[in-house]
Amino acid sequence: MKVAVTGATGFCGGAVVRALQAHGHAVVAVGRRPFDDPTVPFVAWHAPEPFSGDAEAVIHLAAHVDDRGAFETFWRVNVDGTAAVLASGIPCLSVSTARVYAPVGRAVDECAPLAPDRSHYARSKAIADQLALQAGAVVLRPRAVYGPGDPYLQPRLLAAVRAGRLFVPGPSRPASLTHVDTLADACVRGLDLAPGAYNVADPEPYDRDDALRMLLDRFRPGTRITPIPVGAAYAIAELGRWNPQRRVTRYAVDPLARPTVLDTGKLRGMGFIAERRLEDYLRDAVLND
Repeated sequence: MKVAVTGATGFCGGAVVRALQAHGHAVVAVGRRPFDDPTVPFVAWHAPEPFSGDAEAVIHLAAHVDDRGAFETFWRVNVDGTAAVLASGIPCLSVSTARVYAPVGRAVDECAPLAPDRSHYARSKAIADQLALQAGAVVLRPRAVYGPGDPYLQPRLLAAVRAGRLFVPGPSRPASLTHVDTLADACVRGLDLAPGAYNVADPEPYDRDDALRMLLDRFRPGTRITPIPVGAAYAIAELGRWNPQRRVTRYAVDPLARPTVLDTGKLRGMGFIAERRLEDYLRDAVLND
């Protein structure tokens, strides 16, 4: 199948391109700049320009992911950009986020009501998520995607370490994570799925602080995890709201303060089995040093 991938040069997009190629699909990279591999055909596109292309399906990953910026920017890229892809009429798989869910005391399935956190990113992605579902697309909802080349989750956590401490909001609770290669494999599998929403995550949830400890032991050994009140964490984020050098932001606080466990039974019922775990990533990181 010939598949267009928006956001192909991004962290998740690159993994999706490689997974598609491994499964024998022809790939067209779509975005602001060509894919690293010059043999991959490239189509320039800036959201929310009209979208078109010679492809049998499109996997839509292009998004504005940031700690700061005006909501209008997030709307233009995440909402209007998704609408432009859907308007092309090409069968679409859209990658959303589990941040569209409200955290509850149980694993959330795809029928859970959407209640995104207050970050511009989560709010705009929730709107785009619903646009895609209304258009009959497949929508994948991963949580906290990590893995080789991660420019978001891991760097922000490590940059927050100060004087040998990582301050985290509230007590530890279970939380789902999603290896980037698991998301990529789900995108490939999603080409054959019926329209609808599907959660994507590692085989089992992690205890939040246990996962942080594994990461810190690998990259910042000796770091102490120190809990602080959730309200204090949000107050610190608000105080630094207009400082471009701030390291504590609402975007960063929300996933730690509002951990979510995903019920992935729907995707497993379609024969998709997630196998990669955080331990695998950290072991591979050691081997690649």
